[in-house]
Amino acid sequence: MSAELTETLVVHRRAGRKIEFLSIGWTALESIVGIITGILAASVALISFGFDSVIEVASSLVIVWRLSDASAAENREQFAHRLVGVCFLRLLFT
Repeated sequence: MSAELTETLVVHRRAGRKIEFLSIGWTALESIVGIITGILAASVALISFGFDSVIEVASSLVIVWRLSDASAAENREQFAHRLVGVCFLRLLFT
């Protein structure tokens, strides 16, 4: 791999991690607000929305893990796909 390509990949991984951290923060806030307001309002829909957001946070954490180590990227790719798939399948049963 050329030095220019390696540098480009590093920049893109860093940008991807920043976006994922922003997504995790926003979705975590969403889940907390959803669960608390759902409990206060006795709304099953709001509580379910909050739990849905918790599953989305778990999926985002898998992506951060996937992007965290460039040397293990090849090995982590398939496992990360499976973990994210399990997270989204879990949404069907929430």
